[in-house]
Amino acid sequence: MERTGSEINKMPRLNIITGCVLSVAGLVAIFWIIPFHIDPQEVDRYVNSPKFFPYVSAVVLTLLAMLLIIQNIFRMKRLKEIEQEESEEVETLGFGWHEAINLGIFAVSAAVYIFLMDIAGFIIASIVLLAVSMYFARVSIRWLVVTSVGIPIFIQQLLWHTLAVSLP
Repeated sequence: MERTGSEINKMPRLNIITGCVLSVAGLVAIFWIIPFHIDPQEVDRYVNSPKFFPYVSAVVLTLLAMLLIIQNIFRMKRLKEIEQEESEEVETLGFGWHEAINLGIFAVSAAVYIFLMDIAGFIIASIVLLAVSMYFARVSIRWLVVTSVGIPIFIQQLLWHTLAVSLP
């Protein structure tokens, strides 16, 4: 589906509305749903409260929604300036074959990653995924090895030591 210049100009307004709705949803979750609908439990010193992850998710949602609003306010101002400078040029954007192929490759690789994670675990599956991705991105072999091995181990250790979450 191709979009014309006038439709593109309407997108920041839609993003601002979306950001407002998501901000309100996040604030409702922070101040009403989580405190009054998740039962507090006695937890040990090293175990997170049942409210911890919902609070983190709601705060991140609210912050990202507010950033979406701010970003699109600035985008609207830029679009108005560009519109005044170049009023005769109409640009079309769309979803073509190249994007469809990339989406298909992503879907297949995500399915393979989930299947491999079930069989081999998080670290092995992530090493393979990062190595293949970085190979196709033409990253040098030294960085490919260091990054594809180091990042999954770092993430696994970080989650274990900070949140006491064991990855598969």
